Amino acid sequence: MPQTAQNVNNEFPQKDIIRGIINAGCLCLPAKSNTKRPDGIKWSKFKAPISLDQFNNLKNGFDGVCIITGQRSGNLEVIDFDKKIDPKVFNELLGAYKDLVESEVPGLFEKLAIEKSQSGGRHIFYKCSEMEIPGNQELAFAKVAVDGPGKHEYYGNTYPAKQDLDGQWCIYPCVIETRGEGGLIVCYPTPGYELTQGDIEQIPDISSSERDILIRCSEAFTQFFEPAQVVTGGQKLSSDELRPGDDFTQRGDILPTLEKHGWVIVSTVGIRTRIRRPGKPQGWSATLTEGKVFYVFSTNTEFEVKKPYSIFAVYAMLEHGSDFKAAAKDLAAQGYGDRKANISQSQVQWQDPQPLPDGLPPVPEFEPLLLPESFRDWLTDVAERYQCPLDYLAVGAMVALSGLAGTKFSVKPKRKDDWPVTPNLWGAVVGPPGVMKTPALSEAIRPLKRLEVQAQEKFKQESDQYEQDKQIFQAIKTERDKEIKKAHREGKDPSEILAKYQPPEEPKHRRYLVNDTTVEALAEILQDNPEGVCAYRDELIGLLKMLDKEGQEHSRAFYLEAWNGNDSYSSDRIGRGHVHIPQCCLSLLGGIQPGRLQSYVMEAVKGGEGDDGLIQRFQLLVWPDISRDWKDVDRWPDTQAKNRAFVAFDSLDLRPPENFSFRFDDEAQDLFIEWRTKLELKIRAGEDHPAIEAHFSKYRSLVPSLALLIALADNPHLEEKIPLGAMEQATAWAEYLEAHARRVYSAVTRGDTLAAEALAKKIREGDVEDGITLRALRRKNWSRLDDYDLLKDAVGLLEDLNWLRYEKEQSTGRPKTIIRINPSLLKKN
Repeated sequence: MPQTAQNVNNEFPQKDIIRGIINAGCLCLPAKSNTKRPDGIKWSKFKAPISLDQFNNLKNGFDGVCIITGQRSGNLEVIDFDKKIDPKVFNELLGAYKDLVESEVPGLFEKLAIEKSQSGGRHIFYKCSEMEIPGNQELAFAKVAVDGPGKHEYYGNTYPAKQDLDGQWCIYPCVIETRGEGGLIVCYPTPGYELTQGDIEQIPDISSSERDILIRCSEAFTQFFEPAQVVTGGQKLSSDELRPGDDFTQRGDILPTLEKHGWVIVSTVGIRTRIRRPGKPQGWSATLTEGKVFYVFSTNTEFEVKKPYSIFAVYAMLEHGSDFKAAAKDLAAQGYGDRKANISQSQVQWQDPQPLPDGLPPVPEFEPLLLPESFRDWLTDVAERYQCPLDYLAVGAMVALSGLAGTKFSVKPKRKDDWPVTPNLWGAVVGPPGVMKTPALSEAIRPLKRLEVQAQEKFKQESDQYEQDKQIFQAIKTERDKEIKKAHREGKDPSEILAKYQPPEEPKHRRYLVNDTTVEALAEILQDNPEGVCAYRDELIGLLKMLDKEGQEHSRAFYLEAWNGNDSYSSDRIGRGHVHIPQCCLSLLGGIQPGRLQSYVMEAVKGGEGDDGLIQRFQLLVWPDISRDWKDVDRWPDTQAKNRAFVAFDSLDLRPPENFSFRFDDEAQDLFIEWRTKLELKIRAGEDHPAIEAHFSKYRSLVPSLALLIALADNPHLEEKIPLGAMEQATAWAEYLEAHARRVYSAVTRGDTLAAEALAKKIREGDVEDGITLRALRRKNWSRLDDYDLLKDAVGLLEDLNWLRYEKEQSTGRPKTIIRINPSLLKKN
C-alpha cells in the first residue's frame, strides 16, 4: 500500500518523516498545503539544513512540508510533471517517459524517489553531487490548438496564444520542468501527497551523466519550437518562386529518407512520431512533430542534440552533406517548388519580423571561490570599486602569478610518469571599449609591477657599483699583469694571482614584466631571466596580426615554443650573436575587442583544422557579460587584502631559483584522473568543431598548472603534494573556461548568426537601403560581413525571419534581384 500522509493511525506522522529528511541532508521547512509555499518564512536566509527543533519552532500554523532544492539540500533536483493537460494524455506521457529512460539506462528509473502531488502530477527526486545544479528550467511543453490570438484558459490556467510553423494559433502549457538551485518543492508528508516509489528520506545520488539522460528524455516530449530556432537552411532558385525547401517542409515526407539512412520508425503517438537512431538496439532517439520538425535528444548522430530541424534541413544533411543549395535543386527536380508562380513579392503581405536567435552562447558568472583564498578579498574589492567584471581581474592575476612562477616550479600530473608541466599561462580578456579591461588588468599585474620597480632600483645600484669596481680593476690590472709575468719567470703557478684579481661580474637585470618588445629583444631578456617573464599587451590583436604576416615565421615559432615552457630555444643573428635559452618560458596577457577577436578566429581556423594552435594557447580566454547595472563606489582600497595577495607574490619570488617539482596527493590525483577522462572523451567524441577540440586539448596542462598556482598562492612555502582543494578549484576553472571558449569560437560555429546580427544592426540603424542588390551590399565592406558566403547566409537567415526578402525588379532592361526590407523596420528608421 502506498505511503500517504494519513495512513498511519489516521495521524500526520510529520515528526519521524521530517527527522529522516533532515538526516538525509535536505533543507526542510514547514509549508502550507493550499498555497504550496512556506508563507511568512524568509527561506532565502537558510543556507544549510536545519534541525528538527528549529523546524518545530517554525511549524506553527503549517500543515505541510517543503524542501529547498539545490546546493542547500545536497545538490537536490526535482523533475516536476505538472498535470496541466488532458488526464489521458498526461498518463501516457508518464508511461512513455519511464520507458524512454529505461531504454537509455536500464535500472536508472527504479533508483529514483517519486511522489504523486495533490493535482495528480509527479515529482521525481534525485541528487547529483558531481555537478552544480542549475536553477529552475522548463523542459517540455504540450501543444493545444485554440481559435485565435489572445489569452486562453485551459485546465485552470491561462496561457497566451502563439502561432506555430503553419500559422495555427496554439497554447503551450509547460508539462515538465525542474526545481533546481534557488527553488523549492512541496512534498510528502504534506496532505494530498503520496509516495509511489522509493523513499523521500533516502533520495538517490546519481551521476551527472545519468542526470543528463533524465533531462534529455524530458525534453524529448516537448511540442513547442520557436520558429526562429528551427534550422531551415532554405534556398531559392529565383526570387519569385516558392522555395523547394519550404514546399518540401509543407507537403514532403522525410520518413523514407530517414529509413534509408538507418533510422528506425518506432511508433506514432498523436502528432509525434518516435524514431530510433542507427545502431541503437532499443528505445527511441528523436521525434518528428506533425511530420515537419525533427528533434534529436540522443547523442552519437550527425544532428546537434536538442535543436529542432525542418525536414528540408534533415533532407539536406542526410542526402547532400548539409549542402542546402544542392538539396533545393534536387527537390526542385522532383517537382517541389512552384516555377509557375509569378506573384510580385511587393504584393505579398509582410509578416512581423521574428527575433534573431541568440548569437552568443551563455557564459557563467565568475565565482570568487575559484580564486586562491589569498586573492579573493583583493580582487573582489577592486572589481566592486572599478565596477568591472571579476573575470578580468582573475585572469590577470593568475597569468601574473604564472609569470612569476615560471620555470621555478613544475607539476607532474601522473602517478607513474615524469611528464612535466610548467605553469605558464596565456590569458586574453574580451570586451568592447570602455568596460575597464585595461584598468582591471593593470591592477591585477600590480604585484609584478612592484617587483619590476624594485628590480630596476637594485639593477641601477649594482650597475653603479659595477662601474666603480671596473675602474678599480682597470687600475690594478697593470699590477696584476706584472705579478703574473714575475710568476712565469720564477716558474710559479699564476692561478692564485688570477683568483686574487678577478674582474667584477656584470650584473644581470632581473625582469618580471615586459610590454611591447621585439622577439629578438625578448629572447635576450629570457636568456638573462631563465625563470621566465610575463608579457603584457594592452591590445593583443596587434601582436596576433604581426605574427600572421609573411616574414614573421620565426617570431611565430618563438611564441609557440615559449608557451610550452619546457623547450629550449636558440637563435643566431648577425649583430646579436648566439642566444640560447634552456627553458623558454613566457606568460602572455592582454585584452581584445569582440569584433576583432571574432574576425581573427574565423581567419585563423579557416578550413576547420585549427591552424598551428596559436589562438588555442590562450587557455584563459574569457568573454564575460557586462552588467547593465552600475553604481558609484567611492572608497579607499582594502589595503590589508591587497597586502595579503602581494605577500604571496613576494614569498614566491624569494624562493631560490631551483626547480621545485610537485605531484598531487591521492585525492587530488583521483579527481584529476576522473576529470581528464571526461576531457579526453569529449575531445574524441567529434561533436565539436576541430578548433574547439584543439582548444580543449590545451586544458591537459591548464588544470595541473592552475592547481599548482592556486596551491602556491595560498601556501608559498608549499613543499608537500598539491591538495585536493586546489584541484577542485582548477577543475571548476576548466568548466567555467569551457563556456567562454564556446562563446569565442561561436564566430566559427555560428558565423551565420553573428553575421545576421551585424546585418540586422545595420538595418535597424538605417544603413541598408530598401531595394539594394547583394553586390552593392557587399561593396560596403562592413566588418563581419566582408565574407561573401557569410553575407549570403546572413541575408538568408534574415529572410527566414521576415526581416527582408529577395524580389525581382522588372523595371527596364535586364531584371535584377534586389533586397526588400520589411516596411515595419523601415518605419522605425
